[in-house]
Amino acid sequence: VEKSALQGHAAAQENLAAIYEAGDDGVPQAYKKAAYWYELAALQGFSLAQKRLGLLYSEGNGVLKDPVKAVYWFRQ
Repeated sequence: VEKSALQGHAAAQENLAAIYEAGDDGVPQAYKKAAYWYELAALQGFSLAQKRLGLLYSEGNGVLKDPVKAVYWFRQ
């Protein structure tokens, strides 16, 4: 997954972000890394990543809590 994510594939970036967010597959939970990968996918228009990034901003997980950015990503 990481190789595809590094190559710019939005679905792989979202998948990798979800792994970091949940701490799956033996990977420790890392919200900052999740936010990084969600943002890369979100900027490519990947709607699930936009929603998940909005949730991170609304909860302040891995990013500073920012309701304005949360709403922005939810509306994309």
